[in-house]
Amino acid sequence: MKKKNVRSVVENNLCIGCGACEAVNNYNCIKINEGKSFNYPEIVKECRDCGLCLKVCPGINISNAMGKQSNSKIGTYKTISITHSLDKEIRYNASSGGLVTQILLYLIESKAVDRVIITKKSESNPLKNESIICRNQKEILSGMGSRYSPSSSCVPLKKVINDQANLKYAFVGKGCDIEGLEKLKKIHPSLSKKILYSIGIFCDHTPSYKAIESLFEKLGIDHNEVREIDYRGLGWPGFTRIALKNNSIIKLPYDEAWKTLKRPNFANFRCFLCPDGLAELADISVGDPWFKKNDSETPGESFAIARTKQGSELIQQLVKNSKITAKPSCQLEVINSQKNIISKKSNLLARVNLLKLLGIKCPSYSSDWNLEIIQNKKGIKTFLKSVSDKNFIYIVLSRIFGFRKK
Repeated sequence: MKKKNVRSVVENNLCIGCGACEAVNNYNCIKINEGKSFNYPEIVKECRDCGLCLKVCPGINISNAMGKQSNSKIGTYKTISITHSLDKEIRYNASSGGLVTQILLYLIESKAVDRVIITKKSESNPLKNESIICRNQKEILSGMGSRYSPSSSCVPLKKVINDQANLKYAFVGKGCDIEGLEKLKKIHPSLSKKILYSIGIFCDHTPSYKAIESLFEKLGIDHNEVREIDYRGLGWPGFTRIALKNNSIIKLPYDEAWKTLKRPNFANFRCFLCPDGLAELADISVGDPWFKKNDSETPGESFAIARTKQGSELIQQLVKNSKITAKPSCQLEVINSQKNIISKKSNLLARVNLLKLLGIKCPSYSSDWNLEIIQNKKGIKTFLKSVSDKNFIYIVLSRIFGFRKK
């Protein structure tokens, strides 16, 4: 009899590698491993068929814990502001204003939390990521900046679940990671008392490991000679900085690097089916205000969408304590800044229905995402455009003919 576990999620290309399945598993039979393209779970011991891994998997079941949305395009929110850290060094070296770093530093310094969970460049392999539990300022600063490659942010939550000291935590992740966190809370209610804040990062999709290799190849770099890579920083939108083992440094504008990293053949199939690019389940969602003019070295800023009361209060505390500046913004500026993410959500229902007709497995979506409402505002021409997008066609063909490997 075939066991019901995350192996089926991987086989159907719906795994996002978040690691919630490893975190929830009581029998240690699931381990997140690094494939050629993405992180994925492997069954390393005999499956006990408990089914918990499927219950916490945001790859196959995408629910909106916030309930009814304030806005069908950007989700529930209390306030929207454009912010940046008042620490000039953090602001300059971070991806977009240094807000996430400043939030985490404040939470630790004020003892609002004891630990924070972040994703940073791996110590053993700087081309890859590791998700860690930070205890102090130094560890937080080591994780500053965006990481445009696979990560498994939920894996450290296993330690939080088993933590008997009842420490207080903050969690940083993409929308899918926070969905995994919310599902884990249902299995382990103690997490709701331990994870006091969740910070969500705007995300269009996660590039694969092969995307990084392609970027090195384009630049004529041997990946074995790379000491570290920082995808963004040094202003806004900043530069991609590649340090080699011979101490030379290659620097190129972020926009140029992203042209290679964003190619559809380097994207996860499940990312094309995501309604949560704006991390709608977080206490605070953070991302770039792309409607603003940039010249690569402009000081960075960040949208801060406070979605919960505690998220809104935290932004107020940061302003009051002169950690950040916050200028009121609005949902229209978010929509104009994140057109790719908004478009994906708006076109999602049409695309999912087409995939189902083709016999391709898709996630299930709770009604709280309001996908029908967004689609009903569009005409037949927009529908046809949404399913004829060249990136979408590529990902459909790749799924049908199976030429994308993990």
